[in-house]
Amino acid sequence: MAIFQPTPGVVYLFRTVTTILILPCSALWALQAGLRQFEVILPPWLYLVAPFLSQLIGAIMMPSVQETSISIVRSMLHSFKNGYPAERFQKWSEEYGNTFSLSLFGETRVVTLEPSHVKAILATQFQDFQKGLHQNYSYRVVL
Repeated sequence: MAIFQPTPGVVYLFRTVTTILILPCSALWALQAGLRQFEVILPPWLYLVAPFLSQLIGAIMMPSVQETSISIVRSMLHSFKNGYPAERFQKWSEEYGNTFSLSLFGETRVVTLEPSHVKAILATQFQDFQKGLHQNYSYRVVL
C-alpha cells in the first residue's frame, strides 16, 4: 500500500495560501458577526469602496488609532494608575486630531474632543444624537 506524499511545491502553496487567507477571512467573519449583533448588515465590498467614494465627493475619512486593542487597554490602564484618566485621549488627539475613531475588540467608537462637538452632543443638539444604553448610563453620571 503506497502512502500519498504531496510534492514540496504543493505543500508550500497550501501553507502560503492558507496563511494569507486566514487573517482576512477571520476579520471579515468577525466584522459581519459583530454587525449582525447590532442588526447592521453592510455588504463587504462597502469597506473597500468607501475610501475611494469619499475622495470623489471631497470627504475626508476619519483617522483611526493605529494600535491593537490590547495596547490600547494597556495604555489606558497605565494612564489611570499613573496619571490622569483622560491623558491617553489627549495624546491621541495630538496625534490624530480632535476627532478620531477607536477600535476596541471589534467595537468602533468615535471620540471627539472638539469643544463645539461636545457642546452640540451634550447641550444644543442633544436630541439629534442616538445614544445607546451604555452612553445613557455614562451620561447620567455626567449630567
